[in-house]
Amino acid sequence: MTSASTDDDEKIAPGRIVAAIIFALLALAFFGITVYYLVSSHHSLRGVGSFVLGLAFVGSSWFVLRYRSLALEEAREADRAAALAEAPSATGLDSDTGSDSTVQPDTEHAATVQAGTAQSAEA
Repeated sequence: MTSASTDDDEKIAPGRIVAAIIFALLALAFFGITVYYLVSSHHSLRGVGSFVLGLAFVGSSWFVLRYRSLALEEAREADRAAALAEAPSATGLDSDTGSDSTVQPDTEHAATVQAGTAQSAEA
C-alpha cells in the first residue's frame, strides 16, 4: 500500500500505529531473548517460550494494523450512502421523478439574439 493510493477510508489512526510499533519492539526484544537463551544452551525451554511470545507480538502488531471492526465498516457505508443522497445528482436526472432536471439552453433563441446583435452592430 502506497501513500499515494490511500484515501480517507484507508487511513490508520495514530494510536493504532503507536500500538503496532510497541508490539513490534516487544517482538524484537523477545526474539533477542530467544537468541540469547539458545546460544547459552542452558535454558532452551525459555528460548522456545520467548520465541512463541515474539511470534504472538508480531501477530498482535499485524492485527492492530489490519483489523477493521464490522461496526466501523457499517458506519462508513452509512456515511457514504448519506453523502450520496445529499449530493446533487451527477447524471442530471431528478431523483424523485427520474426525469431530466437540467436546464437545456435554447439554441434557437440564442442564435436569434446573436443575429439581432450582429445586425444592430452593422447599422
